[in-house]
Amino acid sequence: MSEPLRIPLSLVFTDAAGALITGLGVYGLVSETPPAWLPALGDPGKAWLLIGLGGAMMAWAVGRIIAIALRSRRPG
Repeated sequence: MSEPLRIPLSLVFTDAAGALITGLGVYGLVSETPPAWLPALGDPGKAWLLIGLGGAMMAWAVGRIIAIALRSRRPG
C-alpha cells in the first residue's frame, strides 16, 4: 500500500483563500445590494476582478498539487 500524498499546508491555504475570494466575487455579482462590511462588492468590475484573482490562485495551487502528485508517483 502506498503512503498518502503530502501536500504542503501553504498550498492548502492558497487554495482555500482563492475559493473564499472567488466566493466573495460571485456574491458581489448576484447580490442586489452590497454588504455594509464591503461596499466595493457593489461594483461588478471589482467583483469580476475578485473572481479572476481567486480562480487564478486556485488554478495555481491545484497545478502545484498535481505536479507533486505526479512526482510522488514516479518510481525511484
